[in-house]
Amino acid sequence: MEKSNLELIKFNAKRIARVVVDFTRNLIFDKNGANRGVFLISSSEIRGKEDEIIKRLRYFDNKLDIHVLNRISPSQQLDYSLIGIVDSKSFNVGFSRLKINEVFNFDYEVNHIDGWEYHYLLSKVYKNDCEEGIQYGKRKLNELKLKQSKEYSKAYILGTGPSLEKADEVDWSDGIRIVSNTIVKDYELFKYIDPHYIVAGDAIYHFGMSKFAESFRADLRHCLSLTNTYFVFPVYFYPFCLKQFPEFKDRLIPVPQGKSELVHFDLTQRYLLPLLGNVLPLLLLPLACTLSKNINLWGFDGRSPNDKLFWKNSSRHFYTDLVQGITQLHPAFFEKLVPKEAPESYVKTVHGDVLDHALSVAEEAGFIFTMMHFSYTETLSKRYAKN
Repeated sequence: MEKSNLELIKFNAKRIARVVVDFTRNLIFDKNGANRGVFLISSSEIRGKEDEIIKRLRYFDNKLDIHVLNRISPSQQLDYSLIGIVDSKSFNVGFSRLKINEVFNFDYEVNHIDGWEYHYLLSKVYKNDCEEGIQYGKRKLNELKLKQSKEYSKAYILGTGPSLEKADEVDWSDGIRIVSNTIVKDYELFKYIDPHYIVAGDAIYHFGMSKFAESFRADLRHCLSLTNTYFVFPVYFYPFCLKQFPEFKDRLIPVPQGKSELVHFDLTQRYLLPLLGNVLPLLLLPLACTLSKNINLWGFDGRSPNDKLFWKNSSRHFYTDLVQGITQLHPAFFEKLVPKEAPESYVKTVHGDVLDHALSVAEEAGFIFTMMHFSYTETLSKRYAKN
């Protein structure tokens, strides 16, 4: 039997097994009754870490029911209970495979995406809110596209690299304007650009509990009060955003996560973000490609040989003095993504071949991407229009 046929049989067998398991669980257990809180698996040996994780859970939702257990019962391994892991040594791969999207690893010393786990949990607890947000966001984006596509023939997307400091020398008024996260630190530039959209997608930098994230959200709140900008982000942050920005609920556009690695699908037709890990391919490009086929990029300077961590940001548009607080809260994140032996590895991963392939496929479909200034990122520099 050919290898491809064997793999297909295995894949279909797994799908059938999953359907049987889900049907059996749904038959025996109450699917809706369990998702009201979290069972935190801990022990006396890790009491300090347990207390810290409970504090973090309370930060994101002080009404969340938290039950601390030494171990989960056999029924909890099968039912729809939401399970939180304090220490990865107690993480049972077997039951986590059964309980897809129902087990959350909060071990900040080991799990590099621990910051996302809190929001994954909240999106399960407040599933109905997320579903309502998705329906509203899709409808609103469709309305905005119909209007803006008649007014503009191009789109601008702006990152937060050093070149952003010169953005006030450019006239952006002839295109749809999409800006990125910490530009909100500069109120005057935000008002000057008057963006149609702002995006953010990082759990620890933008939706976390650090002073950095809190400063970002405070400045975002102020900037939203200055303009009619819409805020676009992954849907799992929606429950938190509803509490953070209740006065701007009608300008929140949460988008669910898909599995594609392409960036040019029309979100009004296929309302799913790509499975890509950086704000440029995850949010900025999909949104821009939804609104125009002529995409112009500014503020994506890339990582120079002398840069620290991921890359250098404009000092006027980044909370540089508050970054250390994030590294202390989420050590595994930086150890994994910016290893000392290869600090440039993350940039090569998210802005390398995968992004270049996505842009090339989009270009074959008629999209035009123009980098408006020099960039250290090869994928973008090859699209630099010097004139």
